[in-house]
Amino acid sequence: MKKCTSCGRMFSDEYPDFCESCGGTVFEKVSPPEKKEKTPLSILKAWLYTAFFTAVNYAVAFAAIIPLAIIYLDPEDPDYLTKILTTDISNLITLAGYVLFAVLLTVFFLIRKKNVLRETGIGKCSLPVLAVSALFGVSANYLYSFVIGVIPWPDSLLEAHNDAYALLDGDGNILLTVVTVALFTGILEEVVYRGLVMTRLRRSVHPAVACVISALLFSFAHPSVISAVYTAVFGLCLALIFEKYRSALPCIVSHVCFNVVACFDYPEGGGATLIILGVSAVFHLTSIIALIKLPRTRETQSAAADVI
Repeated sequence: MKKCTSCGRMFSDEYPDFCESCGGTVFEKVSPPEKKEKTPLSILKAWLYTAFFTAVNYAVAFAAIIPLAIIYLDPEDPDYLTKILTTDISNLITLAGYVLFAVLLTVFFLIRKKNVLRETGIGKCSLPVLAVSALFGVSANYLYSFVIGVIPWPDSLLEAHNDAYALLDGDGNILLTVVTVALFTGILEEVVYRGLVMTRLRRSVHPAVACVISALLFSFAHPSVISAVYTAVFGLCLALIFEKYRSALPCIVSHVCFNVVACFDYPEGGGATLIILGVSAVFHLTSIIALIKLPRTRETQSAAADVI
């Protein structure tokens, strides 16, 4: 749509040579107005996208695990399935679920003649914003890991958390782990919990409420109480980034960088820990200030407009 810079009247892309209201001849391109919906409908749509994402991944997992369980059945070893599901096998199953979801989602929007990037909230974003988002993700991982480590969690929660993420500490192919855990997980979770969920919720609820719901849905998708706590905080930060820049792209970059750090061990010990903690704190604070100050590009389109 176009807007007359003199009187503010809105026109479609096929606008006249002059404004019929004030006679102005200068127009600027603007985003179309956001569609409004009843709150229950927008919440339902947001939940359906997250449910679809979860269902596809569980379906692929069961489809892969059941044949393995039958083929390698060992009644004398109650833990035989755990031995079969190595890090690489688990990553391949997860990767297959992600790919299938991405294909189904793309087909769904193409059938409905929708722009896939716009529907998933992936809009334009400046390089400085992407660079700062990467710094935010890396520093966030180090800081959250330190904070989680000093909190006196009950042994039962710690054990459940370690069991849930045991495969990340396995001896699998590191490239496959990075591609699955960092790249695909970061991209698709942001497409779902920011690109799809946030844009639907913003059509009927206050942006702050949309950010909180998005963060909670994101945290509930993680397998332990401890991971749910820090992902809720991280998810809220990503939702705020999406709200400012109206694009899931900086969220994707930040999430991917956060997960890349999680795939590797970093030096521990008194001196090394303090140095990493100090540098991470400085970088994290710097990135937060930069994300607050950096403006949204004029070309960025609202991901909340004309989507379902």
